[in-house]
Amino acid sequence: MVRTTSLPDFIPDRIVPAASADPVELWIYSVSPKYGWVPHSPGDRIRVDHPGSAIRYGDKFYELMRIEETIEEGFRFRYGLRSWDSRHLIRHWVDYTIESQMTNAAAHLEEIKTDRLHDWILWLFPLAGFAPDPLQREWGKKTGLNVAWISAGSALFGMGLAFLLRGASQHTLFEAAVLYLALESFVRLFWIVMTGQPHGTPLLTAPYLLWQAHEHRIPRTPDRQKAVEGFAHRTDLAHSFALVWGLYPRRDQIRLQLSHRYDGQRSTAVTAGIFLAVGLLQLCLTAPLYRVTILALVGPAYLVLESVWRLYRAKALGEPAGSVVGYALRLVIQPPK
Repeated sequence: MVRTTSLPDFIPDRIVPAASADPVELWIYSVSPKYGWVPHSPGDRIRVDHPGSAIRYGDKFYELMRIEETIEEGFRFRYGLRSWDSRHLIRHWVDYTIESQMTNAAAHLEEIKTDRLHDWILWLFPLAGFAPDPLQREWGKKTGLNVAWISAGSALFGMGLAFLLRGASQHTLFEAAVLYLALESFVRLFWIVMTGQPHGTPLLTAPYLLWQAHEHRIPRTPDRQKAVEGFAHRTDLAHSFALVWGLYPRRDQIRLQLSHRYDGQRSTAVTAGIFLAVGLLQLCLTAPLYRVTILALVGPAYLVLESVWRLYRAKALGEPAGSVVGYALRLVIQPPK
């Protein structure tokens, strides 16, 4: 029976002394590939013999002779090691230790998780695009996906779903939900196109940010951790709800620009464009009422004029501008400090 040397349970490797007939001295059975380990390359009449990677295990150096796939249950690869030939110089070696294999195993598991996340996002993009803004940005950094396209796809999906569900039920709550889905999806798509950033549904983003603000973390020092977490939370609020802050007074938007790299000019332009479209639509829909009372013209006309003025401030002067809606919201909701 071949004696085996097992590393601790949390290391996905097993070291087995090779049989006498094998061309190596040790076999390392591994679940994950070992990046940077290069096997011995034998020479011939054309190519020079190249030694494999030098592996230091314990107090001895070994040469990596071969890498094979294995059918042994629980392992994917096995690496054959032989004592290092003293005729070759060792310019670089790999320390085969518990610590190094813990790091490699953790990195491999993280890579597997990232690949799975990548696949799940692509398969479920109509739903993934509804996820909270900070979570989508984190997904983009991990997987390399352009999550703005994922968000845009989910917004189009939401608009299509609302179109299919219209008139499916006469229940007031159902009709209100379908109307909300259509309006939110349209605004999200417009916002994504204008900013080039992913934006999920506010119904998930707001609770997610509240959860993050109260999430328990092990502090570096209590004061330092509290300051860092507070600033990160306020920055997430500034970017996730930029479409709301774009309505707020100019001084508030400038403060957000200085504190949290918030783009006040773009947010003003986006909200002004939305309000301009709404105002023009209202002018068309309420046109029959103008013969009855001129007061029907006041609301839509003000919305159009204010939006044109705010677009001018954002595009021509390059500065943010607030809306009367923002002044009203400020009485209830304060922007991040």
